[in-house]
Amino acid sequence: MGLDFIKKKSESLGKKSASSFLKVNKYENAQMALDLIAHICTASEDLDVSPCFEEYFKTVDEMGERLKEFTLSDEEFVERCRKIGEWMRSMLVNNASSTLKIAVAGGYSAGKSSLLNALTNIGNLLPTGIEPVSIVNTYLNCSPDKSKLIVRGENLKKDLVLLNEEVLACIQHASKSKVYIATVLEKLILDIPSRELFRGVTFVDTPGYNNSGNVNKENQRSDKDTAMGAFSDADVVFWCIDIDVGAITKNDFEMLEQVKDKPRVIFFTKMDKKPEDEIHKILERAAQDCLKQWDMKGMPVDIMGISCVGGEVKTCSYGNYSLDQLITTVREECGEQEPLAMCSYLLDGMFEEEKEASQNTRAKLEEDRQKNIKDKDEWHKLYLDIKETNKQVNNLVKDIILTNYDELMDIADKRMEALAQALDGWSDSLDRETAWSQKSGWFSDTSSLASAYQRDINKYNKLVQKNLDYNYYKREAREDTYKQFEEQNIRFEEDLKGQIDSSENEYQGLLESIKQEEDCQKILSEYHPILRRALEEACHACEKMVNEHQERLQQLDREENNDIFSAISGDNYARFLSCFSQGVDLSLCNPEGYTPLTWAAKSGNNEMVKFFIQHEADLSQKDQRGYNALETAAICHYQDICELLIEADRSLIAASQPLEELAKKNTFTQWIAQY
Repeated sequence: MGLDFIKKKSESLGKKSASSFLKVNKYENAQMALDLIAHICTASEDLDVSPCFEEYFKTVDEMGERLKEFTLSDEEFVERCRKIGEWMRSMLVNNASSTLKIAVAGGYSAGKSSLLNALTNIGNLLPTGIEPVSIVNTYLNCSPDKSKLIVRGENLKKDLVLLNEEVLACIQHASKSKVYIATVLEKLILDIPSRELFRGVTFVDTPGYNNSGNVNKENQRSDKDTAMGAFSDADVVFWCIDIDVGAITKNDFEMLEQVKDKPRVIFFTKMDKKPEDEIHKILERAAQDCLKQWDMKGMPVDIMGISCVGGEVKTCSYGNYSLDQLITTVREECGEQEPLAMCSYLLDGMFEEEKEASQNTRAKLEEDRQKNIKDKDEWHKLYLDIKETNKQVNNLVKDIILTNYDELMDIADKRMEALAQALDGWSDSLDRETAWSQKSGWFSDTSSLASAYQRDINKYNKLVQKNLDYNYYKREAREDTYKQFEEQNIRFEEDLKGQIDSSENEYQGLLESIKQEEDCQKILSEYHPILRRALEEACHACEKMVNEHQERLQQLDREENNDIFSAISGDNYARFLSCFSQGVDLSLCNPEGYTPLTWAAKSGNNEMVKFFIQHEADLSQKDQRGYNALETAAICHYQDICELLIEADRSLIAASQPLEELAKKNTFTQWIAQY
């Protein structure tokens, strides 16, 4: 049974017209996207500028070693010096000529990418759409000195990888390949030719901040976080609002509040959708809202309406600025600096702050030293006074409780002896008188004498008892007491001497600290010009290397071997897709007379034929041999390809010669028979 049972579809039904030129992003193919991810992840930076900074970092290390013994006001001073070199190296490699960074931000579908495409005159290079698009910050370095576009990506290792324009379409929220290249990209860098106005300007295309608070599965960051990262790195913020919104919203103000310390310009995009009088009203109302929100000091540089229809930029300014005047104004407000000037300024500031802090510390130490001298003199004078006083007091106390006390005790003892002797003499005398009176009878009443005698005895006894009751200290006790008193005074003197020694030690410590600060200042003063010169030399060497690298990149040709027919013959699907990245004329025939589609059919490559079908190529197009793809597959007896083509467009049967007859044209049997 032949193929006649297939009912031919009436040509009157018509079919969708197909273009004879096909251009496709090769990274829509999942395998190609995965290969690109592998390339990005494994590639190393092809520009190594580290040798340019070797002397600088070596000098930082030497200075750090010499400053190790000193206490700096900024504990991370040396590390910050190192980071300045790293930062400048990164700036020179990433943005070789950038002196002004402008973050272009706003809500999604605010026209940011369209604005940048028009401003930089790069056509539709940045993907646009009504749905959220970009999820990676894209840096556009503008320079009139560049002759062609260069696309680079920074991978997760912070290495730069040379890419092509097609990658830009793969960083969207909805990549057709469903393979998210943004997972391995930190940012994209586009070096683009520009007019002189934008020399040194880097525009940063940021994601819409208000897409969602959720993190993206592509890079595990929210669009707001990605945008805020660009804000902090920018000098100026261009804030975009769709003019259909008609005003600056609360969310816009909240985001703008985060960058109130930077010059801001508010753009109402797509102003072509509004009549001129309404545009002026919107700009006026926005200016009043800004005045209420921030007062005059916080007002944006300008509020401008802008449209980019057909790539032509038209503006309407509240502040009567032209676009050129606006760029010039923000340059002046930012006081833009070359990377070297900026880093040198930071380095100078760090050294001056550290030297000033050291000088202030030295001045405080000198003040303490002068005070210490005064205190030390006062302590010494007090010590000498106390020592002399103690000497006098010790002698006095010694006289009182030892020398004079012994003399008094001797006198008391002698008084008692004299009293006893007197009493003994008086008693003897009384005894004699008593004996005499008894013999001679002179005294008539001896009792009165006895009574007087008794009274004297009582008085004597009382006197003796009085002396016995007298409390006196033995010499050993008094000597011990004096020794304790003397030792106490010695300890007091030693305490004073210790205070003097402590004051002296403090003084010596102050002298040592003052000397340390002087030595620290000498080292800082010594290394400041050395490090600055090393930074300048590193910058010049790096700039030279980067410029040479840029020139080499600009001379790179597009991918070679883009012959669609050789890619099909070699069954090289990657090269096949790469051909369509540049665009393929589907009517072009090879020397054998085949079009790309009929050549794929002849080659029996199902995947390539499927590609043509999926991208709506004209399947009925005849080649120079007079055959279309279905006819070619029938001649070659490729049933699976015939089925693919018929399933895709049954009208091909009507547009083709009888397939059964074509199948008979296979001359393989005749050819093989000759052997």
